[in-house]
Amino acid sequence: MLTCDVGASIVVTGTLKDAAGTNVVGATVTVKVIKGDGTQQTLGEATDNGDGTYSLDVDLDISGTWAFRFESATPDKAASEGIIWVRETRFV
Repeated sequence: MLTCDVGASIVVTGTLKDAAGTNVVGATVTVKVIKGDGTQQTLGEATDNGDGTYSLDVDLDISGTWAFRFESATPDKAASEGIIWVRETRFV
């Protein structure tokens, strides 16, 4: 599990594969998150990196365990999830 600090801006990346295990390229991919406080949000559309990976910039504004989900409906239905631990800062 990746560990980051509150206030950091990071790039989250997900790899999407179809039922045959082939990377999905050219999909419209939505990124959802459950923040450390349990709030669920749709962050927006991810950037297609052209190789089956998709990425999105995220501002980590709350401490706790964050869950990310990349999902597509077309051309192939696929999803990828990940977890990030966001720790509280000692600085004010």
